[in-house]
Amino acid sequence: MNIPLFENERKIVLSYLMASFALLIPFPGRFAYGIVLVITMTVEMFSIILFRRFMRFLHLEKMLSVLVAVLLISESIIIGQLLYFFSPVMALVLSFDIYFPAASAFVISSMFTIPEGKASQELLAVAKTSSVFDLFSLVIFAVRDIFGYGTLSFPSSTGIDEIVIFPASESSLHPGIFWATVPGALILCMLFLRIILWIQTNITLAGMKQEVENE
Repeated sequence: MNIPLFENERKIVLSYLMASFALLIPFPGRFAYGIVLVITMTVEMFSIILFRRFMRFLHLEKMLSVLVAVLLISESIIIGQLLYFFSPVMALVLSFDIYFPAASAFVISSMFTIPEGKASQELLAVAKTSSVFDLFSLVIFAVRDIFGYGTLSFPSSTGIDEIVIFPASESSLHPGIFWATVPGALILCMLFLRIILWIQTNITLAGMKQEVENE
């Protein structure tokens, strides 16, 4: 039976999502900023893989952690500047939050060891894992935006463009504004994590049952 494989994949996904909490909770609860977060995180995770291969080629593995940290900080600065040129308002709102993906990417890359192989294989392994984070993040930000502000927002050169879904009176906050706050984000993350845990558990049990029937 190949039970350890199912259990290992489950732990990786859950650990990855838990490590991402540092990103999802303090970020502004707008879908537009979630898009920026996902793009930033994806770029930094893929760059870590390519950078690691380059450092192995140069036989600088002993300095890898320090060099990866320098790489991520440099990328955050560059991404922050690019965001400032594209949308100064978004760059101002995010401020130091733009460095959070770098911190989480460093922690996540330290937590998981990807077997050495072809570059395409390593990138595919990262893509499979990060796609879970991307989907998880976008769903969380969409829920916070829709139910917290009654809108679905997208990045814009003037800040964010909004599609109004649930109109609210101009003189008061939206009734669901709680979901756009930090406590609301924490509760949503825990709820979605519980749902994912339930799905993962059922997939694991189904896989185990299938292997038992095949023996």
